[in-house]
Amino acid sequence: MLSNEARDKIIDDLMRARPLGPNHPRQKITYDKEKTGDRWCRKEYEYVDTFKLIPSHPTWGYSEETIFDLGIHEEEAAEKYILDRFFEGKNKWNLGRKKSTVTRRANRLWDRVHESVRKVKQRGGEGIYKVQASYREHFGYLYAATMEEAKTAADLYFGYLVAERERHYYPKVHFIRHGTVTDVTTLNVQGASEINRSIAQAKQHIQDQMAKIEMFEARLSALTMVEEQQLAVEID
Repeated sequence: MLSNEARDKIIDDLMRARPLGPNHPRQKITYDKEKTGDRWCRKEYEYVDTFKLIPSHPTWGYSEETIFDLGIHEEEAAEKYILDRFFEGKNKWNLGRKKSTVTRRANRLWDRVHESVRKVKQRGGEGIYKVQASYREHFGYLYAATMEEAKTAADLYFGYLVAERERHYYPKVHFIRHGTVTDVTTLNVQGASEINRSIAQAKQHIQDQMAKIEMFEARLSALTMVEEQQLAVEID
């Protein structure tokens, strides 16, 4: 796992217009220009060419795994990182004119990392996998050396808990980060706490429903008693 200091240093570099790479200046990243189109220039009163910069290394000298380990795995995470680090964690919508600065920085960060993140998620690696139980729920986490090993383990440990009609889709595994068996233990302790809370809520729900049943049964008994007594009076 990267330290916060190392993580920030890499992200600072990736946020440059021209990232320098991890081996600068021993191994410099060079750039070529590739024309992408044109745009109207109000200063020159004519159309000017637009370009994008093509680095000599597709990930600026960093490995895809290193970029994945930055932990920016969704576009929302890029925005949260920018807000937390540079804007004291404030909501973007409370920043006034600075809102555009957040959007611009978050877009650049996500643009620089998203392809590496996609590739590493797809192939997996040695580390922690999240086991999905359904679209909204997950069983927990497990450690595996490869994506295939994770799929096999998930089916072994959790497959019997999946309804037959969903066996074609679940359990699914998602590679979330490089790590160790100890990391799995920590994550699953948190998951166990959530399950225990769910069990307690379910038990409370049962108690509430039993109280309602008793109330309805009492009302039913009262109606029966009224009917019997009134019939007895009528017969007398």
